[in-house]
Amino acid sequence: MKNFVSIIILQYGGTEMLNRCLNSLTKTKYKNYEIIIVDNKSKDGSVKFIKKNYPNLKLIENDNNYGFAEGNNIGIKHANGELVVFMNNDIEVEPDWLGNLIDTMKDKKIAACQPKVLSLIDKQRFEYAGAGGGFIDKYGYPICRGRVYDNIEEDKGQYNDEIDVFWVCGVCMCIRKDIFINSGGFDKDFFVYGEEIDLCWRLNLLGYSLKYVPSSVIYHLGRGTSGTKIKTWYWLHRNHSILLLKNYSLKSLLKIMPAKLILEAMAFFAFLFKDYKRSFGIFFGWLWVIFHPINVIKRHNQIQRIRKISDKEIIKKMLKGSTAIEHFIMKKKLFQEFVY
Repeated sequence: MKNFVSIIILQYGGTEMLNRCLNSLTKTKYKNYEIIIVDNKSKDGSVKFIKKNYPNLKLIENDNNYGFAEGNNIGIKHANGELVVFMNNDIEVEPDWLGNLIDTMKDKKIAACQPKVLSLIDKQRFEYAGAGGGFIDKYGYPICRGRVYDNIEEDKGQYNDEIDVFWVCGVCMCIRKDIFINSGGFDKDFFVYGEEIDLCWRLNLLGYSLKYVPSSVIYHLGRGTSGTKIKTWYWLHRNHSILLLKNYSLKSLLKIMPAKLILEAMAFFAFLFKDYKRSFGIFFGWLWVIFHPINVIKRHNQIQRIRKISDKEIIKKMLKGSTAIEHFIMKKKLFQEFVY
């Protein structure tokens, strides 16, 4: 069925949030879709709740918590749509959110797109995840239009232009099913954090375009900031380091990794006494990379075999300089202050 959409909602606890999300989706004007709920072995009775209250929805019950990446990889195997929307369960939507994404996806050169992501708590402000479209610097540090690290802007219409972005957010990502599968899907070893950036980097390497669609609006509860647990920082720094090691050519890595290592060392010492959990997360993240060289090399080689675009062209799509230095040292807080 043309332009049929499979909405995949990954569930790991939080039945109240899921209920609000599903109720919100009933207001969607675009009706040519199905909803698939993938439960990652919830421990709070989510499955029982879904079966009782939403018996007509397709429910996939995983036998373990496979994280965001592999959980969604499993979900797409059950999708009938030529387009797939990966969606978190803590989202509410505007009625025309889906139709506006579908209109953008009529351009076959576009592999994926995302809506404007505003805060469910304060609907006048962007939300941490995704905000107004994702960008990245050549050292692997991502920021969004409307969110620079933990500095979040008020939505004043300053990002209401539909543009190409480097990455689209997994909180609500619309993607072509065939491209997702053929590109390898989400890297299951990422488990959580950064998996959508890794996928989007791959899509850039394959020559596809990615779009931010401001006419499509959703509200995300989210976590507000980058997190406070050692494990959160571990996944973030580990995965964003693997991003570079996987997706850059060896020639580019020899140029970029020395500066990347210096930046990571600076972050480790800068946060050691004021946010030791982040420093520990950085340390253990890099420790994983050091002790898994074969894993990293294997995935690097897989990506280099399928790429169609040179690093020179990829870097043109990135932000200039280091966003970390410009934000933490030069005190830049608004996306407009960065050059791309």
